Amino acid sequence: MKKLFLLVLICSTAVHAQDGFDVGILGGGNYAYYEYVGDEDVFAEYDAGLGYYLGVFVSVPIAPKVTFAPELLYARQTVKANGNTSDLIGGMFSMDVEADGKEDLLLLPLMFRLNLMKFDFAVGPQVGYSLARNITASAEGISIELDDESMEELFNYSDDPEDRISVNLNFDVGFYLTNRLKIGARYSYGLLLRDEVRTSVWQLGLSYGIL
Repeated sequence: MKKLFLLVLICSTAVHAQDGFDVGILGGGNYAYYEYVGDEDVFAEYDAGLGYYLGVFVSVPIAPKVTFAPELLYARQTVKANGNTSDLIGGMFSMDVEADGKEDLLLLPLMFRLNLMKFDFAVGPQVGYSLARNITASAEGISIELDDESMEELFNYSDDPEDRISVNLNFDVGFYLTNRLKIGARYSYGLLLRDEVRTSVWQLGLSYGIL
C-alpha cells in the first residue's frame, strides 16, 4: 500500500510538472522610492531606500506558454528623508533633520507570464496593505521615534485605513538558471496615491519551484 501511494505521488508530481503547474517560494531585495506629488509644501524630501521581500507563489497554465501566477509576499520597504526645521517655523530656527522610515506590507501580485525558452516576461496588477509604518528622526545627534501625529505633520503620513491600501502595476522579466531556480527583476509602479505619495519599487530576487 505504501509503495502504491508513493508511485501515485511520483506520477502526480510528474504530470503537474509537465502541465506547467507549480508552487514555490521566492525572495530578494527591493529598492523603494517614495515621491510626494501633492500641492502643499512638506517638511521633507524623500530618498530611495533598500529593503527585502519573501513569499510564496502558484503558477497555473492558462494557454500555451502562458501561466497565471499569483503571489503572496511580505515586504519591508525603507525610505530616507531630510529637511530643515526652518521650513516649519518660518526661518526662526534652523536645524537639519534626517529620518529613516520603515514600512511593512502584505502584497498580492497577480501576474500573467509568457514563457519563452529560458526567459519569461510578466505583467499584472498588485494590491497591498500596509501592516506598520515607522519613522525615526535624528537632529543634532539626538534620535526620536515619531508618533502618528508627528509623522502626518512633518512627512504627510496619515494612519487612515484607506491610506494603508496600495495598488500597483508590475512588470517582470526572469531567467531560469535551472529548471526550478529563476532569477528575476520587477518594476512596480504605484497607481494609487497614499497620503499624496506615489510609491515605485524595483525588485531583484530568486524564485524556486517545488514541483
